[in-house]
Amino acid sequence: MESTRYMANVITAANLFFGAMSIFLSVIGKYIPAAWIIFFSIIFDIADGKIARMSNGPSEFGKQFDSLADLVSFVVAPSVLAFTLNCPAFFLWRLLVCLMAVFCGAFRLARFNIEAEDKIPLFFNGLPTPGFGALTASIVLVHYKYNLDVDPQIISVIVAILAMMMVSRIKYPTFKNVALFQWKYLLGFAIILTTLFIIPELVVFVLSLAYVVLMPIKANLTREEKG
Repeated sequence: MESTRYMANVITAANLFFGAMSIFLSVIGKYIPAAWIIFFSIIFDIADGKIARMSNGPSEFGKQFDSLADLVSFVVAPSVLAFTLNCPAFFLWRLLVCLMAVFCGAFRLARFNIEAEDKIPLFFNGLPTPGFGALTASIVLVHYKYNLDVDPQIISVIVAILAMMMVSRIKYPTFKNVALFQWKYLLGFAIILTTLFIIPELVVFVLSLAYVVLMPIKANLTREEKG
């Protein structure tokens, strides 16, 4: 049990490492690797949650460490990425929006730690921080891949909306009661992996957007069925 929790903490540290690396890369203008690295953090975040549950849940240290890592990787890193993109324009507006996003992400994680105490919730309240990080990073990726002339104000507005969604009470499914690795999902995984190798930027954008927009609908339908 203790060795499993130790491994979960090591994976959380990897999540934090990649999140910090993304920030440093954004600062020096390496936007594309900075965006991709956020998705590496998401993979490690999923892995540490799975491993922690194998040991009957994370330790108190593990919970706090995971939240701090998530704040860096999925809130601060994408906010810095959005802020440093097209630096000369709308400096004060973009600064305020990204600071708001950091505050909202910290608030959401603190609220989650309190609400999830002593139970495994079936729904998240508000957009999970990895959803914020994934969509923000994927917007940057498609912006550069397809040479989109996106006004930095539009990106800031999107970031502001996502930030408010994090502190909202919109329900998102946790998928903690769903076994994803089943035969019925095999074809879907195969299609996603194949297209990911061909058009990776577009695939991560579509998946991130679908999660942010469609998952609240799924959560609402699930709650009505259980009700």
